[in-house]
Amino acid sequence: KLLNYIDNEIDNEYHKIVLQEAQMNQKNQDELKIVFTPIHGTSITAIPQVLKKAGYKKIYIVKEQEKPDGNFSTVSSPNPEEKEALKMAVDLADKKNADIVIGTDPDADRLGIAIRDSNDDWYYLNGNQIMTVLTEYLLSKKKGIKQLNSKNFIASTIVSSPIIKIIANEYDIKHMYCLTGFKWIAKLIKDHPELEYVCGGEESFGFLVGNKVRDKDAISASLLTCELASELKSQNNSIYKYLINCYKKYGIYNERLKSITKEGKEGLEEIKSIMAKFRKNPPLQIAGINTIIVEDYFQRTILDLKSGKKESISLPKSDVLIFILEDKSRIGLRPSGTEPKIKFYFSVCDNYKPNVTWEKQQQILNKKIDLLLNDIIP
Repeated sequence: KLLNYIDNEIDNEYHKIVLQEAQMNQKNQDELKIVFTPIHGTSITAIPQVLKKAGYKKIYIVKEQEKPDGNFSTVSSPNPEEKEALKMAVDLADKKNADIVIGTDPDADRLGIAIRDSNDDWYYLNGNQIMTVLTEYLLSKKKGIKQLNSKNFIASTIVSSPIIKIIANEYDIKHMYCLTGFKWIAKLIKDHPELEYVCGGEESFGFLVGNKVRDKDAISASLLTCELASELKSQNNSIYKYLINCYKKYGIYNERLKSITKEGKEGLEEIKSIMAKFRKNPPLQIAGINTIIVEDYFQRTILDLKSGKKESISLPKSDVLIFILEDKSRIGLRPSGTEPKIKFYFSVCDNYKPNVTWEKQQQILNKKIDLLLNDIIP
């Protein structure tokens, strides 16, 4: 027999792994109202099933996006990073008065999440915010049952938010950086059998719970998100408030990705030229703020511009530059590995100010990113 179909037996074993890794055994799951869309992709065969096994009953699926469709006919792009991809789900959530919206990309490794804010409007979490709340929640639950120790580690990519390392320090576990791409997180798990991986992610909406799967996994991340949401709802709380509490605890971190497309052979040469220019002459100031550190992952060096001291980077060679400013702002840039684009990653931070609303503080940090972006992008 040359052809063997993968049947429910394999699915059920995978579901058991997801429940083992991401279910926090919360009560009140049947009170959470979830709207889910696979955006015409594969997660329709896993997420509803896993959520039901975990005890969730109020799961509303976007019918128009339920069936696989290689043309993705209801969206301009099936990318859960984009609000437009979740529009039909959010519309359904309004009709059902739902608590949370979850959408996944076609191969079910990345997820987008929309939650209610303090005004009951929809707030779209970015990839770094998804990482922040899920990492904080998972570590807090494991600490509560004494399942954390010095051999545990979490991971994030070099262009993801610095808050993830700060969370690791708070829980007294290891944190490891890796290059962009989830294969590098999988490699960390493989290369460190003496340690136990807890979770990790990247700013591009990928997250992995536990070490049983070796790629970003929207199914386990979706379950963990719903566990957090259901627990908070039972406490008359919300993920939005939980995120703000993370910022109160660790400081506010605000990130943005800006991609610039350069088509054709000339575009490729222009991207190479931009990287070479920044590598040869790194900016001493950006938006009037002094640059203090230059991390060059192609040269595998860290240069302290004040002392002139150089350190080596242990990660593999990669065409990435990161500028760290004296106010802890970070600007990273790299060519895309799959598209004719150069990507700029901005991260700014500040202490949380209790006498200023979170919305106002976010506006201030967004304006700061605007200044950095307008100064550095050619």
